[in-house]
Amino acid sequence: MKQCVQIMLSIALQNVSLKTYIQESAGQSGIEGMAFINDPKNVTIVANGAADAIDQFIDLLYFGAGRCKPDDLKVEPYLQVKDFRGIFRVIE
Repeated sequence: MKQCVQIMLSIALQNVSLKTYIQESAGQSGIEGMAFINDPKNVTIVANGAADAIDQFIDLLYFGAGRCKPDDLKVEPYLQVKDFRGIFRVIE
């Protein structure tokens, strides 16, 4: 079953690889959606895909990679209002 969630991610470290890490994690999980980098420390992500793929994506974000480990991660249900056309975009 498909699921759509909104993830609010806070990270204290300003890291240029954060964008790449989010994009690669989405690709590994096989989800579609968008990430909005509001400022260097706060990211809002809308992720859509199979429930197990969403869980895998959240796990990848939560455990982080090296210095990309988040300070805070909040997940809530989200009503999908657009077609992401099977891809994941990161918008700065």
